[in-house]
Amino acid sequence: MTIISVADELAMELDCASQQQNWAHLQQLDDRVAQMLSAIADQEILPAEAQLLRKLKHSHQRALERCQAYQLTLKADMENRRNRQEGITAYAMIAIAAYQEMAREEGAR
Repeated sequence: MTIISVADELAMELDCASQQQNWAHLQQLDDRVAQMLSAIADQEILPAEAQLLRKLKHSHQRALERCQAYQLTLKADMENRRNRQEGITAYAMIAIAAYQEMAREEGAR
């Protein structure tokens, strides 16, 4: 495969995987991008290839931005769940205390 076909294919796959939030596939694609760039590091790049490499870089950047946005969403969701758990625990403690008080009152009769 030529640099052009590989770079173009990777750019499209990066866009697709990041839009679908297919993070495992995105990691594989990231590895493939790194391998391809290492393989062509010492080669002379033609203008058409340079243009496609810029497209690939742009796709890679968009994928990174989507990952970062999703990371922020997950972080907010985890914080929200943690906050709700603290509230649930507080209500449970109140309920336990109320039941214990009821049991003491019942035992005192």
